[in-house]
Amino acid sequence: MSGITLSKKHGVNPKMTYCPNCKEDANELILVGAHDSIYYCHHCKINLIGSSKCPRCNSYGEFQRKIGEYEKLPASQPCDKCKEVLKEQDRIVAEGGILFMCTKCGSRGAIRKNNPICQDVRKQLGVEPPKKCGVEFNECPACEGKEV
Repeated sequence: MSGITLSKKHGVNPKMTYCPNCKEDANELILVGAHDSIYYCHHCKINLIGSSKCPRCNSYGEFQRKIGEYEKLPASQPCDKCKEVLKEQDRIVAEGGILFMCTKCGSRGAIRKNNPICQDVRKQLGVEPPKKCGVEFNECPACEGKEV
């Protein structure tokens, strides 16, 4: 970045962050300066912070709102705890497991290779380990209050 456009009222306008995975506080500051707006790219279906131009498709997003004075923003990467969890999930998948995501509650994780669903999913998708693949559920054990 070549520089920051200062906000007339807030200067560098620092914002605290949270982990994009677990939503806990992160140890990162984002200096938004005068670029304190959130836009939405309808094409990519993502929020854009500070700029209306989408980095994925180069179209311009629609203005949504100004960032709140004490609002926390998503950090650029997961926290250390989540990085370890993601590393373990990668190991499980490399050994023949699969990834999962629940569309109802948002839970994500990995299913170990000894679960019969892993062989079925990998066979149906034609994906051999260590390549990644996964499934989406519309309800999972976490939705029912069970341990995943």
